[in-house]
Amino acid sequence: MDDKHCSICKTELEEMIISQDLELEWENIDLEDCIQDKEDKTIFFEDAKAKGTAMQLRSLQCLMYNCNSTQNFPNVESLRRHMETTH
Repeated sequence: MDDKHCSICKTELEEMIISQDLELEWENIDLEDCIQDKEDKTIFFEDAKAKGTAMQLRSLQCLMYNCNSTQNFPNVESLRRHMETTH
């Protein structure tokens, strides 16, 4: 989360909004209507659904299809070990 560059165009961003609306334009966003991230105050979520999706990606869980592990790994190294030994 330290990299403030867009993953697509590489533009440095002061604020970022996460949305599931592919047509949403920055000019049509009121950040006061959005949910601010607790860990990074420059990240906003359009709604609870977008926040839930982002939080799932941020968590240290195995996202491999059909993986029986539902645990949250305590660190990246333990998730890496799980990936190596299980998949």
